[in-house]
Amino acid sequence: MRRLADYCFMLRDWKLALSTYDILRTDFQNDKAWRHYAGAAEMAALSALMAPTPLSAKSRSENIDAWIEAASYSYTDRQRSAAPYYALRTLALSFELLRLRGSSAADDAARWATRILETGLVGTIGTALVTERISACYSIRTGAGTYKLGSRKRKAALWAVLAAEHWWRLEKSLQAEKCLDTALRLYDVHVESQSGGKDNVKLPFADMQHFVDELRQQILSLRLANQGYSGEDGGEGDDVQSPEVEEATETLDTSPRLHRKSLTGAAALLIDGGPLSPALERGQEQIDPKTEGFE
Repeated sequence: MRRLADYCFMLRDWKLALSTYDILRTDFQNDKAWRHYAGAAEMAALSALMAPTPLSAKSRSENIDAWIEAASYSYTDRQRSAAPYYALRTLALSFELLRLRGSSAADDAARWATRILETGLVGTIGTALVTERISACYSIRTGAGTYKLGSRKRKAALWAVLAAEHWWRLEKSLQAEKCLDTALRLYDVHVESQSGGKDNVKLPFADMQHFVDELRQQILSLRLANQGYSGEDGGEGDDVQSPEVEEATETLDTSPRLHRKSLTGAAALLIDGGPLSPALERGQEQIDPKTEGFE
């Protein structure tokens, strides 16, 4: 039956795949086959999320969330040997598919993405990536009415700033700058150049302003350092003149030259590279006819 459910999943028959996975999940739970139970619960959740039919909040909380929770718990606590990879796969696919469901499932998607950070399933680079994806989950939540009540723009901006800080600590200036620009755009802050050459960034609170300005300076310094610029001269690099380069002139020799002997028609040199394989070192009578020299 598991093979039948997998074939239905591959053929995009989500309804039959979901019903088959649900039957298998119940049987595996009764038999206490926790590894197979976790796989069936994971595939049941993915089949329900891949189906084009709309999902209500009640169905999502009672069925899909329960299946994801059961699969991740079984992978992490009941099957510790294969826990990191399979649990990470379950949570990553689930929150990405929930994010594709639109604004109504944005909070659930961010919650499952946060579970990855809480359980410590990823390293430093994975933490930065998941933090950035949490910001993307919150950013698709649209509010209602004129004032956009219920939107998650500030949460999305906060997670984007945290992602920028993570990328800066990993010395990835390009990703850090992109995340910080995303955060400022979510905060409705426009960066404009004044006459003095400074950027005009205005945030609601002074501590936020100080933290973002300091992070922007650190990212800028990292980007200059990655490009080969160093600040060891203490800001006096503008007064230092570059060394002069000597220019030498050479006249073109137009005198007739003797024709050189062409090497195009020369005979190729024979280089003895030795035998290509140990079988070539033996005679034909020493080679086993059954193996033909391939032991």
